[in-house]
Amino acid sequence: MADEHDRLRDDHDRWRAADQQRERREAEWQQLTRLLRHAEGLPIALASEPAVAAIRDGRLLLDEPDPVTPLLEQLTDALRSEIKQRAEQFAEAQRAAVNELESWTQWTELDASDRETLIADAKLVPVAPPDVATDAKLLEALDATPLTSWQERTGFIPSRRDQVRHQALERLKPESVRISMEPVTITGEGDLEAYLEDVRSRVQLELDAGKTVIL
Repeated sequence: MADEHDRLRDDHDRWRAADQQRERREAEWQQLTRLLRHAEGLPIALASEPAVAAIRDGRLLLDEPDPVTPLLEQLTDALRSEIKQRAEQFAEAQRAAVNELESWTQWTELDASDRETLIADAKLVPVAPPDVATDAKLLEALDATPLTSWQERTGFIPSRRDQVRHQALERLKPESVRISMEPVTITGEGDLEAYLEDVRSRVQLELDAGKTVIL
């Protein structure tokens, strides 16, 4: 009985260890597949495909040595490097857009607070790159902002810069005044000249007052 008890206890320990290993490997496999989706189109994804297919098709998940961990390490390293690079490209494009605005003559005509507001509203203020120090944080960052989104956000920056420029001009534009001209009947060159002179004199009066005229 004692011998059987020891054997059963050893078997139980082995089964428990095997079950824990299976759970760990399955969790790693799920993580690997999630990362592969984010890495689609990258060289690391193409390089990993044969090994991933071998594990899946050959049912090698529980084999020794562990076939998943090396793939995970390679994939996380590549994705961590990629996301840092794209975040830096985005921040650099933001800085370049702000530099262009600051070199624009009319930009300095705005109050400093207005300039800061316009830049902030257009999301041209560089922010800290996402925290990808751990695998969990890396996945969280990729889920929140996939790699393709970084490209899209960077591509939008020129239009955001132009939007800021347009808004700045709107703020700098002099006060506008609308002049309504009465309908007239023009039957000859003399009538035309008289009408144009009336328009010119009325518009010039407002321009001299520093206003923009809308007809």
